[in-house]
Amino acid sequence: RRVSNPGGVPSVSGNLTITVPSTTSPASVSALGSTHKLDALDDRLFATRMHNGSLWTAHNIQVNSSGVASSSGHRDGARWYQLANMTGTPTVVQSGTLFDSAASNPRFFWIPSCAMNGQGHMALGCSVAGANEHAEIAVAGRLATDSPGSIQSPTTAVTSATSYNINTGGTTYRWGDFSVVTVDPNDDMTMWTVQEYCNATDSWGVRVVKLLAPPPATPVSCSPSSITQGVANVSVVVTGTSSSGSGFFDPGAGFANHISATVNGGSVTVNSVAYSNPTNITLNITVASNAVAGAFAVTVTNPDGQSVASTTGLLTILAA
Repeated sequence: RRVSNPGGVPSVSGNLTITVPSTTSPASVSALGSTHKLDALDDRLFATRMHNGSLWTAHNIQVNSSGVASSSGHRDGARWYQLANMTGTPTVVQSGTLFDSAASNPRFFWIPSCAMNGQGHMALGCSVAGANEHAEIAVAGRLATDSPGSIQSPTTAVTSATSYNINTGGTTYRWGDFSVVTVDPNDDMTMWTVQEYCNATDSWGVRVVKLLAPPPATPVSCSPSSITQGVANVSVVVTGTSSSGSGFFDPGAGFANHISATVNGGSVTVNSVAYSNPTNITLNITVASNAVAGAFAVTVTNPDGQSVASTTGLLTILAA
């Protein structure tokens, strides 16, 4: 349902039907050291985040070793969705499932949430457990350039060495739905996830995990490649190469942190940096009249504080 005019006199629409790939209720979770299985609740959607016109959400479903929804799959996967057309009838842009393809003793990924940052990268966080694994925290992600519906292999972000046996009277041990992924409002790059895990014997806790975006692209050239001493307000286009999602980025107005750059030595002042795309930025440069002549490396720092320098001198200062 859509809530319209939430800051004024709100109204709620009727049901908006969205067609998604097949789902099924999750299975109870096997966990190392637990005498009963852990509760996976049901197939409700957990936390939801909107960014740049897209809505991202996730839930746990039972899947088979191929990741297909199955009531006899004997494992849970984390199904995620990206929805668009939020002012009309929402539609699924893409969806995918984080799951374990092992034939036996698979890992269970449950209680998931996800979000997308300003670069278009997505992160998913969830609890993870199995017959050979205590209840821990897993994270996985997809780059903006990854194939639609795909998600990369998970990483165990927080491990556990203890068993969870808290009986609340049912046939399964209750497990909370503490799960959220959110984007840092200072840089629109960094993501934070809060997930539940077994933090001590017969105890649960939540851990806050910081997820870094890929670093800046590696600067490889400048245009023009040389500037004379004493010249002010020259525009220099820096081109970088991208690898494994690396790229320049600036979140734009309304954010505290922005992209920056330096010329490493030579009395060169970078007055401003204009973001064009993940592999191109434009520097406005002033060169002191007594600047040291020679070729100097260029360092680019993204809003999240990660920096990458060129491996060679890209910008040459010429004597006047």
